[in-house]
Parts: sequence; C-alpha cells; structure tokens
Amino acid sequence: MKNIFAIGFGIMLIIFGIAGNAQTLQPVAEQSSIQFRIKNMGINTGGTLAGLRGTILFDEAKLSTSYCKVTVDVTTIDTRSKGRDNHIKKSDYFDVLAFPVISFQSTQITALPNQTGYRMQGILTIKGVSKPISFPFQAKKEKSGYRFIGEMQLDRLDFGVGESSWILSSPVTVQLNVLAIQ
Repeated sequence: MKNIFAIGFGIMLIIFGIAGNAQTLQPVAEQSSIQFRIKNMGINTGGTLAGLRGTILFDEAKLSTSYCKVTVDVTTIDTRSKGRDNHIKKSDYFDVLAFPVISFQSTQITALPNQTGYRMQGILTIKGVSKPISFPFQAKKEKSGYRFIGEMQLDRLDFGVGESSWILSSPVTVQLNVLAIQ
C-alpha cells in the first residue's frame, strides 16, 4: 500500500513538475511598449501603439509547445502629433475603421545558438494583409512571468500602409518590450 501511494505521489510530482515549466501568460498592456521608427522626409520619427492583448505560452524547456497570439489596438497610435495620428488612421494608411487591430500569431519559437535568445516566427496581419515574419527576442524571467524584448524590421508597403506616400521610407523598425504574467 505504501508503494502504491509513493508511486502515485511520484507520478503527481512529475505531472505537476512538467506542467509547472509551461506558463500561460497574459500581456500587461500598461507595463509593455510597442514602439516604431520610420524616416519621414529623411528624418527619423516614430511613435507607439497600445492596447496589447492576447495569450502567450512560454516554456524554455519545450519550445515546440510555446506560442504567442496577440493583438494591438491601432486606434491608440501615438506619434505625438494629433494631426499626424488622425491622418494615418485614415484608409490610405491604417484604415482603423475597417481594421482596428494588428494581430500576430506565432508558428514556431526556436532557441538561437549559444543561448543568445530565441527566434519567433509567425503571421503578422496589418490592414487585412497577412505575411510571415521572423524576429529574434530575449525572454527574461520575472517574478510572476516573463519580459520579452525584441526588434524587427517591416516593410510598410507589404501591408498596404501609406502606399501613395513618397516621403516615408518603406522600412519600419518595431521594438517590443512586453511584460506577460500569469
């Protein structure tokens, strides 16, 4: 009887130990930032997006089961110029009335060589256009979750954003600093 109890207890420890590595996390919008930079008439300019929501499952020991599915509210775009913000919310840029969110769903998360971080691959959807993207990121363990930090380059024209603008550069740099907790 003691052996059966010991075996059962051991199995429970293994199950909870395995489940304990994977953490289902929610982004904390107020403690996260999504910043972007782009050249406008050759001058660096940029802004932020807010309203990050979604689910992240992250397990450093079993990346094959890890994933990220998030959205950001495009109506929150802030370039520190109300006139510019209102202009890029219109149909020739982000068309926020028809497409109020940008979404991302990962397809694979892998470790980079020499424990230098991770690579996220997935599908980014902006203005109804879905494209595969890939970018490196760091995952820093925090008290009740992780802080994910990454940077990527996007081509705004791939997503039909501001196609008629000749004063904006095509590449956009996006910096992510996301706190996600249980």
